[in-house]
Amino acid sequence: MSDGRTPFMLILKLREDLRDPAKWTDAERDAVGAHFQMLQREAAAGNVLLAGRSDEYLENGHMHPDVMGIGIFLAGSREEAEKFVAADPAVRAGVMSVRVHKFNLAVHAGPQTWTALSEQDGSSR
Repeated sequence: MSDGRTPFMLILKLREDLRDPAKWTDAERDAVGAHFQMLQREAAAGNVLLAGRSDEYLENGHMHPDVMGIGIFLAGSREEAEKFVAADPAVRAGVMSVRVHKFNLAVHAGPQTWTALSEQDGSSR
């Protein structure tokens, strides 16, 4: 990038015992709420380019074992990227684990596609 920052990909994985939504404590829900607020702040600041999660459930109501969150964010170095994900409230609370990888953009959709997706699900990408 021209501003010296590099894209990194984060992959978040929910703690195994939390695949059952009934097992969540208020503290775990609060940590995930703070996680989402942090992502929104960082996106507004231009640091998080996108973030979301897969959304699949088993017949028993538990989240699918492969459910994960991903995000693309900008950092000045790997060290800065590692600090960014380590500060995530859900990671700090042990609700999620995270892996970080450098990311190289190869192809992307145009703004019309992103706008249509935002209108479809009511989010603000």
